[in-house]
Amino acid sequence: MSPSTTKRVRRSTRVPNNTELALWNHRRCFEATDSTVTTLPANFLLRGQPSRDPSSQTGRLADQFVELNRHIFSTLDLSVEPRYRDSRVELDFHAGTRIGAIPLLSPTSGRYDYGLVVRPRFDWPGIGPLLGATGWKVIPQTLTLPMLPTSEKRIPPWVLSTITLFRKRTVLAVCISQ
Repeated sequence: MSPSTTKRVRRSTRVPNNTELALWNHRRCFEATDSTVTTLPANFLLRGQPSRDPSSQTGRLADQFVELNRHIFSTLDLSVEPRYRDSRVELDFHAGTRIGAIPLLSPTSGRYDYGLVVRPRFDWPGIGPLLGATGWKVIPQTLTLPMLPTSEKRIPPWVLSTITLFRKRTVLAVCISQ
């Protein structure tokens, strides 16, 4: 080869293993408990190569994240505040009394890359029988938002079954009317 001839080198793309994928998917869907304050480090918002001062970039992204998702947070009675401590940026999620799951917009991609599941203070299996025994029927309300990324395992079966039954009822009503 002559010195003027350049050789193209193909970069190998590393395929993440199942454990790495599970960790990434777990970091994309966060959990909080109702009527509490949950604090998350905001470094999950950083993508790509970190800048010289990642805390200032994380702070800007945290502010954008809160502003982009303000209307979505209000559907679950959540308020979110960025908190700057030393060189770290954290997000404080102040949860109200509503429980559920919501997708969250990413400030870097503009897509619903994250999700948040607000769980009740009492365990899922304990709340259904307790409310049923008291005669109080709770029917989940479906929001007109996209699906959550990789969160179907975190949503209790009684919520998923209710949504499925409502959708089947709608399909049957359309079939009968035709």
